[in-house]
Amino acid sequence: MIIAGQTHIGSVRVRNEDAIGWDEAAGVAVIADGMGGHPAGDVASRLAVATVLEAARESNSNNRSWLARGGDPAQLIHNVHQTILSQAEHEPRYTGMGTTLVLAAVDERRIAIAHVVTHGLIAYTRAVFSAHRDHNLAQEALDQAWITPEQP
Repeated sequence: MIIAGQTHIGSVRVRNEDAIGWDEAAGVAVIADGMGGHPAGDVASRLAVATVLEAARESNSNNRSWLARGGDPAQLIHNVHQTILSQAEHEPRYTGMGTTLVLAAVDERRIAIAHVVTHGLIAYTRAVFSAHRDHNLAQEALDQAWITPEQP
């Protein structure tokens, strides 16, 4: 697997609050966008990416992907949230910092995508839960019971 990425400040902001990272061996890629208008969005996004990558690289002596080793994207996002809250608690100037986050994790057979948006919803596709509804034909088929969630 080959992963590549880049962020761009855009034409409006004076500071890039994006952070991106990946670990090909662990099969994890993550991008975070610090919340503009809040303090230390750049700190929050860097902390989020570092927390994800640290977890993905942990105990990988058998060269399996993080997801194949039982990695749980929803739990990892919870850990990121706790890490950011803890940092803000210990450093008052960071109070109120936040970030969006998109996490992709793959193994030999699956891909898991999880994301957090600025209003705090978490979605974890085809797995633990989904806090949003897709607006597409597949969702309509599920709603009408024409297919089950297990069907492709």
